[in-house]
Amino acid sequence: MKIPFSRVANDSEYPIKIESEQFSVDATLRFQKRNLTMLLAHLKMSGQLKSICNSCGDEVIEPIDEEIEFLISDGVYNGFDDDFDVIEAIDGSIDLEEVVIGELELVASSYFHCGKCEDIDNKEF
Repeated sequence: MKIPFSRVANDSEYPIKIESEQFSVDATLRFQKRNLTMLLAHLKMSGQLKSICNSCGDEVIEPIDEEIEFLISDGVYNGFDDDFDVIEAIDGSIDLEEVVIGELELVASSYFHCGKCEDIDNKEF
């Protein structure tokens, strides 16, 4: 779902459900206006993620319970923020599903172990 950046109201909430082979997630995006061209986004995600154990290669189903804050800029952001990552809404709209999937991809890139390999990480071979 795409929403125009200019039409996002302060403290507005958008629920999103994403089902795919890799993710099953319920998410809520809440926005607070910082100024005319910047939003503070609060993303809450819960569900599950299919991944691969980094030790043995078995499939792992990991629970997701994440709260993430970041900024969304209307257009190119020429600056740096010490506290938040910045997502640029280049075409004047925010693709909510794309934002959530991008954050899910970051979670999916983490290091995962299955139940049988959790203790192996601390042992030397």
